[in-house]
Amino acid sequence: MKKKILSLIKIIAAIIFLLFVHFLHGSIDASILRKKSNEQITSFCYLERVVDGDTIWARCYKGFKANETFKVRFADINAPEIETVPGKQSKAFLERFFDRHSKHLLLCIDTKKIYGKYGRVVAVVYVPLNKTCYINLNKYLVDKGYAEPVDYYNAFHPWQWKKEIVCRKFPCIFQS
Repeated sequence: MKKKILSLIKIIAAIIFLLFVHFLHGSIDASILRKKSNEQITSFCYLERVVDGDTIWARCYKGFKANETFKVRFADINAPEIETVPGKQSKAFLERFFDRHSKHLLLCIDTKKIYGKYGRVVAVVYVPLNKTCYINLNKYLVDKGYAEPVDYYNAFHPWQWKKEIVCRKFPCIFQS
């Protein structure tokens, strides 16, 4: 009897471990984190560094993954590869943007699949201009020619982004 219980505990532990690994790699639907189907996943962060034209490192202080630092992939845009001249220009543009504006971020995280193919958190990145206005950095990069819109399978749709600047308390609610 004791051996059967130990066996069962090992099986349950293995299942929990596999679920955890799948969750980290984005294989499990993000809706399990939300109480309601229309609830948004947000995080207030500070820019740590720019990786390339569509990826950054962020240290979050409120919301999703608070007190953690992680990679963020800008949702539904694709910047040129960093090894190319346009890729270096895209990264430099993003670095200059953050040097001139706030390094504080509001992340509207994908509610269909939190993590992308390479384990990065997928989000629309907003930068505050003042207490109520935010710039949709994803759209801004597209509008300035440093990235292309791509409608990946997620909660966002780049063709619905009507404005670069959104003046509402929480722009995430109006995104998808």
